[in-house]
Amino acid sequence: MNTMQNEVRALVERHCVTLRSELAEVDVSLEGLETKDVPTLMPLLFAGIERVHKIKGSSGSIGFTEISASAAQLEKNLREAYAQEGPDAALSQTIASDLARLHELVNNVQPEQSRLWNTDFSALSS
Repeated sequence: MNTMQNEVRALVERHCVTLRSELAEVDVSLEGLETKDVPTLMPLLFAGIERVHKIKGSSGSIGFTEISASAAQLEKNLREAYAQEGPDAALSQTIASDLARLHELVNNVQPEQSRLWNTDFSALSS
């Protein structure tokens, strides 16, 4: 295994750890979604969108396509909730389901699941 592949694997492993803390930040942002107080709700939704967007992008870039797709779905529904100044009951349920799915994926993620884990980078280092 070449040095570049070792570096990528270290990056993938680090991402698996940081994903959990990033998802915990999403949870904090979304804790108050049940509130009907729009001035309180909107900053929470915005923070949740930003944090989920970060997970979507970083996971996609590092080769975790399923996590990225799950985060994209959650982001889409959070943006919809933001656009309507808060989720209705059905959208709240969808967001909760999306979040549960993302938790399942993140809690079970293994570095070897990344598309980059077994990539041969030797041609790039010559």
